[in-house]
Amino acid sequence: MPARPSLGRTPSRAVSAVALTAALAVAAACADDPVSAGPRATPRRLLGDVPRPAIVVSPDTARVVIGRSRRLDAVVRDSAGTPVNAPALAWSSSDTTVARVDSAGVVSGVAVGLARITAARGADSASAIVTVHDASIWSVSVAPREITIVAGDTVPLAAVARDAQDAAVATDAVRWSASSPDVVDVDSVSGVVNARTAGAGWIIASVAGTRDSAAVTVVPGVAAVRVVTSLDTLEAYDVRDMHAVYVDSAGRVVTHGAAVEKRVLRWSSSDTTVARIDSVTGVLTGIDRGTVTITARSDTLVGTATRVVVIRYRSIVAGTEHACDIASGGIAWCWGLNAKDGRIGLPELGDDVKSAAPVRIPGGHRFTKLEAYGRVTCGLEADGKAWCWGNNGWGMLARPTGTYQSATPLLVSETMRFRALTVGDEHVCGIATDDRTYCWGYNGWGQMGTGRTGSFTTPTLAEGGMTLGSVSAGGSFVCGLTPKGEAYCSGYSGQGNLGEGGKISGGNTYLTSPQRVVGGLTFRDIHASNQYACALTPAGAAWCWGNNAGGTLGTTSVSQSSSPVAVDGGLTFRSIATGYGHACGVTTDDALYCWGSNKDGELGTAAAQSGTRAPIRAAGKLAVAEVSAANVATGGGAFTCTIAADRLTTLCWGRNDKGQLGNGTVTPLGPPNVTPSIVVGQKPE
Repeated sequence: MPARPSLGRTPSRAVSAVALTAALAVAAACADDPVSAGPRATPRRLLGDVPRPAIVVSPDTARVVIGRSRRLDAVVRDSAGTPVNAPALAWSSSDTTVARVDSAGVVSGVAVGLARITAARGADSASAIVTVHDASIWSVSVAPREITIVAGDTVPLAAVARDAQDAAVATDAVRWSASSPDVVDVDSVSGVVNARTAGAGWIIASVAGTRDSAAVTVVPGVAAVRVVTSLDTLEAYDVRDMHAVYVDSAGRVVTHGAAVEKRVLRWSSSDTTVARIDSVTGVLTGIDRGTVTITARSDTLVGTATRVVVIRYRSIVAGTEHACDIASGGIAWCWGLNAKDGRIGLPELGDDVKSAAPVRIPGGHRFTKLEAYGRVTCGLEADGKAWCWGNNGWGMLARPTGTYQSATPLLVSETMRFRALTVGDEHVCGIATDDRTYCWGYNGWGQMGTGRTGSFTTPTLAEGGMTLGSVSAGGSFVCGLTPKGEAYCSGYSGQGNLGEGGKISGGNTYLTSPQRVVGGLTFRDIHASNQYACALTPAGAAWCWGNNAGGTLGTTSVSQSSSPVAVDGGLTFRSIATGYGHACGVTTDDALYCWGSNKDGELGTAAAQSGTRAPIRAAGKLAVAEVSAANVATGGGAFTCTIAADRLTTLCWGRNDKGQLGNGTVTPLGPPNVTPSIVVGQKPE
């Protein structure tokens, strides 16, 4: 390709502008010249001597057309360069017959010439040079600026003339020329390019002393199709646009001309059970785990690309003796005990009905988040609809108590929409899209924060009508965080689990109104559990309060506490999960630590068979994205489930007498299961 022709304005026009600028600079040095009427600039000193400017005007040069305006911005900075609030600046123009400026820094063009626009505050000032032009053509731009076409094709180029303030100027005076007319020529008036033979050249558009150009490469012909979408991994149910280009024998992409524009491209998939693609639009949809070849075909030209479709997992939750998660596409899977509640979605009910492998929750739902505690699981859809299934004791499914259970998710409300859900032992709460908290189910301990006891089978305004950023339901109490991170709890208080700082009664005491957790801490995440709660500060420090039986508070310093105590070890957590007798946290480097009871191996280590009151590394060196520690309404909650850091694998360990580990087996109570096992089907093939 020859060198690009010189562009922009002709020398005579450019020199005149430079001369004007130079004249202004010289005039500014003269005390009697009106250009220097404003505060004089501080003389330049050695670099180490020059103080940082107090005022900065941007841009420092600008063009304005007569009769139009543009705004200049001025910022006052301290000696460190940080913007500071300051009184309004005084704006002025060195020549109001050329340009005027108002109190907001808006400059208006009056006549052709140059003016210095100054922003001042006391003795400090800064300025910009403004050139005022008439509305004549200042520049021209060609589009497209680069094309590759096949010999024999024609392609129209377009040129837009603009004034000095970049507004388009209508003109029919643009003329076209070619640097190498034997390779590529152009019609001097229309700008239609004619590719003659393989090679390269420039097409130039000129008007009013200014010009621009486009680079044109001419190739012999189209030789192949190339699929160019870079992504080689696709998540199931994700959608991607596939793209293909036509190339010549040297691999150069042909961008324009009939040789490519008149071709018909069709797409196909080698395995539509793995991924489907729209044959015309090239929209690719992942279906299931596997590898697929995508083909782009145009007549005899064929291009292919291999894509790996993966399934990722999110929102792992563990109830009493069951667990659930969400696979790609928002599909919920559950495993473990179904019982008489239908908690894992099986229509068959009975005391010992269970599945040691995942069961897809019926109803065709696409969930974004799951929550579980005892015998109930709830899911949230993208549109804010909340659904629950399992046991309906006390109306936890938002149905009259005559409905004992449902293995199929039931809609919580026809009208209400939620942005967050939480499930407790016998109650459920959610934050609606109006940012108020509603609860339903058992309220015998006043856990809903309504100021009274009494249960509800429909969502009822809770937590004193407070605006909460997040909420967590535990065993007979509820905790939440305000948008500022202040923690409040209500309900059963006998173990100091409300964190209100009072004397621990050890009895059946409760508070029906939200109580501020003492200590002055703010949190970004909170989790209520069985007689204790834990929360994370914005910096990722873990604090817990309530009953420390078995070490659930993660500290050796107290047996119980009605005010937050720091979890031992000084770890920085990304997330935390509280279970019936143990808790776990994922650090910012994806490491998993757990503390509390370890009777059934729920801590994922044999190093603390009797449990630990301080965090211990769990599940070996497994890197995890999220964790859930099982809770209890009835039955045994001593197990833990995680999703690996790459979200391609789900693993569980601990108690497995009801198939709650989901590994395809049921293990009688006995030796602890400390080794993570993979949930059936939830790993890469």
